Order: sequence, then structure tokens, then C-alpha cells
Amino acid sequence: METIIYDFDWQKLRKMSQQYILVHSDDDPYVPLSHGKFLAEKLSGKLVVLKGQKHFSTSTAGLKYKKFPFLLELVERK
Repeated sequence: METIIYDFDWQKLRKMSQQYILVHSDDDPYVPLSHGKFLAEKLSGKLVVLKGQKHFSTSTAGLKYKKFPFLLELVERK
């Protein structure tokens, strides 16, 4: 795993939300999965990895991410 350096007050950030859910693709060409894992660990959050979705944007994945029903579903569950 590459070294990632962030100068954040992780304890303070963890207290700012009851739960963190990070959604990442396993083949994002811009943001390595190791970043998602790192943030999930630091925030004591849950990492959801979607397979083969590239970067969640219309410029890299096409119009299927103009809307993101999976995220809406996650939010509505809470």
C-alpha cells in the first residue's frame, strides 16, 4: 500500500457523523482503492467496493452516473 499523508484531526472527524460509508470502484483510474481503504480505516467507516465502475463520473463511466440510485438507496436506509 502506498503511503498517504493527510493532516486531519481524525478523532474530531469521526465524531462529526454517526456513520461513514465510502463507496469506491475497484478499477478507478484516478483514485486508488488504497485511498478508500485508508479513509475507511481512519474514519472507522464502512467501505463498499463496486466492481468495474471506473471513476464515478459521466466523463469516465458514461451517463449511467448522471444518476446514482445506489447512493440514494444508502442514504434512504439511514
